[in-house]
Amino acid sequence: MAILRIAIVALIFQTVIFASLWLYARAKRREVLESEWAVKENAVPREAYIKAGLTAYETPLKRKLIWGAYVIPSALIILLLFVTSTD
Repeated sequence: MAILRIAIVALIFQTVIFASLWLYARAKRREVLESEWAVKENAVPREAYIKAGLTAYETPLKRKLIWGAYVIPSALIILLLFVTSTD
């Protein structure tokens, strides 16, 4: 039962990390897209340009963040528990 509580707390922590990194990365990408739009002379409206850029950026971003926030840390914790519990 204790391992289940630890797993739930870890999942909540990982979700907070995922959401924080996702929001930060989107904000940074939005800044880059805004500066690119300002430099270029586009016929495309600003919001449409930014929306298209963020849409193209989201799928690879989510994939990387899932690996970085959930898969790799969970695998490392499981490996650590396995190595330390075996004789």
